[in-house]
Amino acid sequence: MYEELTEVLRLWMQICCDDKVVIGGDFNTNLDTNNPASDLVNQFISESSLYRCDIPVLSGTGNFYTYISDALQCQNTTDMLF
Repeated sequence: MYEELTEVLRLWMQICCDDKVVIGGDFNTNLDTNNPASDLVNQFISESSLYRCDIPVLSGTGNFYTYISDALQCQNTTDMLF
């Protein structure tokens, strides 16, 4: 699934090569860890000269999150922009 997604994104970036590109979404993987899905997305970011635009909130534990819910007592890194 990730391979197909990155190939479609590469195609669109080639079609719009003269334009600036913003890609947003939830890739359902932690891009700060090493696993096959994260590695593929991070490789795509690097090869496409993109960069992560997330400015995470620093939690009390020292971990970075883009979503924190005190009511649900959970946190996650979601909704990335490149």
